[in-house]
Amino acid sequence: MSALSLPVRRLLAVTLLVLLVLGVYAGIVAPLQQRFADYDETIAQSARLLERFRQETLDPAALERQRRSLESARRGVNGLLKGDNEAIAGAFVQHFVTTAVEAEGGSLRSIQVLPVKSENGFRRVTTRAQINVTTPALRDLLHRIEASRPFLFIDSLDVRLGRKRRARGNEAPDEEVQLLVRMDVFGFLAPEKPPAFPPGQGS
Repeated sequence: MSALSLPVRRLLAVTLLVLLVLGVYAGIVAPLQQRFADYDETIAQSARLLERFRQETLDPAALERQRRSLESARRGVNGLLKGDNEAIAGAFVQHFVTTAVEAEGGSLRSIQVLPVKSENGFRRVTTRAQINVTTPALRDLLHRIEASRPFLFIDSLDVRLGRKRRARGNEAPDEEVQLLVRMDVFGFLAPEKPPAFPPGQGS
């Protein structure tokens, strides 16, 4: 085999050198450049957040708006009865129970709002109801109450069997039994705010 000519050897040497440089660039330089680019983006993002924080800190009005927004959102999702009036809260629970019973095809025999009680720092607002309802409707009624927003709870549930409804004329006998149900439905109001006294007064 004849030896390679000088121009061919030089071309091979240059080719090997180029391949070596490309290998070093792909294996070392390119990853470093990408990493530096990622660092630059992180630094830029941190700078934007810092500038935003400084602007909000220097703007008390903006901070107050954010505080009110968060407070409003908290009140909207905490499940408490709305408002601070016990009578209005009691009327709401009473109306909810009445509407739910009628929606499930039951009949309301009696309903009353009980005196508000303090429980675990909150005010418990309770409505006591006595209804007639079928077994499937009672199941749906209990689910409707327990899935309500604001949160309502059931206590002192007492279920007694009634009598089957008699068929009339050509109607088929109705096998659904009417139940006599007594139950307390309640929700909670936020703790009552202490009375505000003028400066220099109050104990």
